[in-house]
Amino acid sequence: MRQWLPNLPNARGNKAAYGFRSGAWRPRKAEAVANVWHTTGAGIIRRYNLKPDKYGSTFGAALWVFRNMKAGPHIVIGQHAGEVAQVAPLDVVAWHVGRRKSRPYFRGDGQPHSKRYAWWHSRWNSSGIFSPTDLAGGLLWRGQQCNPNTYGIEIVPPADDPRGPWSPECWENIRHVQRELLIPLDPFHQLGHSDAHPIARTARGDGWDPSPDAWDPWRHCMALIKTSGEYFGASR
Repeated sequence: MRQWLPNLPNARGNKAAYGFRSGAWRPRKAEAVANVWHTTGAGIIRRYNLKPDKYGSTFGAALWVFRNMKAGPHIVIGQHAGEVAQVAPLDVVAWHVGRRKSRPYFRGDGQPHSKRYAWWHSRWNSSGIFSPTDLAGGLLWRGQQCNPNTYGIEIVPPADDPRGPWSPECWENIRHVQRELLIPLDPFHQLGHSDAHPIARTARGDGWDPSPDAWDPWRHCMALIKTSGEYFGASR
């Protein structure tokens, strides 16, 4: 079993994700260029509700799941103050954005076509972004893979509304992680899973990972910049 110590300050020390312990997650060959934010969704809430004594909290249920899955993130964040846990070293490639269905990004003009992805083009085209491969300065899918170029962070949603807005405490946890990872604090580098891989994460005419009601990188990233002055660079 591979041994490790968390290298994100103030993150809880936890048993590492199975993907790392098994040796499946290999060391990075290049620096990460973006954060990809996910939501664990309603499944974690249902799991906790079935056995609350086993997991202790929805955050605890999420940690249990990622300790036992081959795929997963580097970091898990909950809705309450201090719920920040690292489940893999930052210098390994976590499996959090799959390559399945990504081939169209590397053919022709690289755009995700059809009306199904109109939401993605509405969000990005006005900024001169026409393909996920244009994000993070054109490096998001460097090498035709996303995981080697990114950190993966999972958000445990509110227990009473898995698709609802995240708590102020959750956003403060996110701010802490953003500050430590030093990825540019702008919408081109702070991406939802649906932004990074719309073909895999589009349903009912919108991105869903994270929920649009919860994740608004423009509003929250800009609010952080205005209130704290923290700004880690800004380029497409």
